[in-house]
Amino acid sequence: MRFLLPLLFVTLALEAQTPSRFEKKPSVPDSADAPSTPSANVEEPKPKPVVEPAQKPEPGVQKTPSESNSRSRFDPTRMTYGGWLSLQFGSYTAVALSPRVGYWFTDRLNAGVGFTYFYLKDQRVRPTYEQSVYGFSPFASYNIIGPIAISAEYEMLNTDVLIVNPVSYEYTVQREWVPGLYLGLSYMPQEGGAFFQILYNVLYNSQRSLFANPVIRFGASF
Repeated sequence: MRFLLPLLFVTLALEAQTPSRFEKKPSVPDSADAPSTPSANVEEPKPKPVVEPAQKPEPGVQKTPSESNSRSRFDPTRMTYGGWLSLQFGSYTAVALSPRVGYWFTDRLNAGVGFTYFYLKDQRVRPTYEQSVYGFSPFASYNIIGPIAISAEYEMLNTDVLIVNPVSYEYTVQREWVPGLYLGLSYMPQEGGAFFQILYNVLYNSQRSLFANPVIRFGASF
């Protein structure tokens, strides 16, 4: 008994001096068991929008209106300039000049306007006959096979017209605007150069028209 009391006292003293690292720590409740606390109202960052690079339209895809409008704008490289010139001197003098301005609206359709001036002098008659003719002529050509085109041209010429009295056979000369509608075929390459036309005036009038049918023209354009 005398040995048990000191042993018990030593045991109690050792337990009182046990380091804190050996003490049993209180258990932390799991998150599921822990009481829920109100969370602060913090906004989550929004994702930035992703900008995809513009893609080129694939062949055969319909073009946007802006692209269509850009193609429909006036293109000066599609303009054409040309015409024809005729000179004849002697007892019968004829100088003819007809410049033309056109535009290729499509790869086949060319249209524009021409201007015409003639100076005529006939010394074979007495008194000498002399006059100037001027006018204009809108035209259009449509290439059907390569440079071969169907052509139409409406011409208005201001010229002298001989009016004969059927009773007395006397005549008078007066100025008139004489119309002409020419239809036919043309050789007209798109890249320019020499062109050739053979046309028929469906409004031909033997008393007023200046040229007889058919009308054959040679010219150049660039």
